[in-house]
Amino acid sequence: DRLRLNAAASASTDDKEENGSSFQNRQTEAAYNDGVPPEEVSAVIREELKFFPIPQSLSNPDYEAYFDDSWMSKRTFGGERGHEGTDIMLDPDERGLFPVLSMTDGVVEKKGWLPQGGYRLGIRSSGGIYYYYAHLYDYAQDMEPGTTVVAGQLLGFAGDSGYSNIEG
Repeated sequence: DRLRLNAAASASTDDKEENGSSFQNRQTEAAYNDGVPPEEVSAVIREELKFFPIPQSLSNPDYEAYFDDSWMSKRTFGGERGHEGTDIMLDPDERGLFPVLSMTDGVVEKKGWLPQGGYRLGIRSSGGIYYYYAHLYDYAQDMEPGTTVVAGQLLGFAGDSGYSNIEG
């Protein structure tokens, strides 16, 4: 597998993978349950985003980070389903080489291992949006639930964790 960072934003309350419902459905349901139409949630996301999560390397201009339009692409780990995020592919594909930055200001809400997303961080913005960073290789020092982060702050390093029932 190529190295990837999965970045997704949602109005939902968490990033649990156990229930099998689609991310898109949870996102839409959460927006409507809170009385907020999805268009308004999208407007908040557009307003909050300040950084691309992978910075451009100034010392290695050949290093690349690019979107893979993988939204709702077929996945089979954990049962057949649609992919619930947008992958950012990295070249060269070396674990821990690419830093991952927070796209927004917020507070770390979730940290840890999930079978599909691997090592992940979930950051809740002041606008209530949950930003999910998956497939990490490692976390930045002192990155724990309750930690306040600012846009552009180092969260960790990109990897290819996940799609396994075995952590690591």
